[in-house]
Amino acid sequence: MFFCYRGDDRRAALFVADLAAYLAPYEAAADYVLAAEWRPGSGEPTFQLTCPVAHIDKLAEVVLSWAFALSHDRYDRALRS
Repeated sequence: MFFCYRGDDRRAALFVADLAAYLAPYEAAADYVLAAEWRPGSGEPTFQLTCPVAHIDKLAEVVLSWAFALSHDRYDRALRS
């Protein structure tokens, strides 16, 4: 899955760092790679979250639980995939 963060770079870095911290305890159950890429002139960082096909359901469950756990507008919610 690829997604972009619309907003300033500092908030994007905080967003992906928080996502990585949330995912860390689940790495045994949902083997994954979370990558961030800032390309010159793009204006928005791009993130990639990948995992083996067998782990998609567990990873999706974890990401959804994290998204619902956000109780405030710490991030610009304008994510697009």
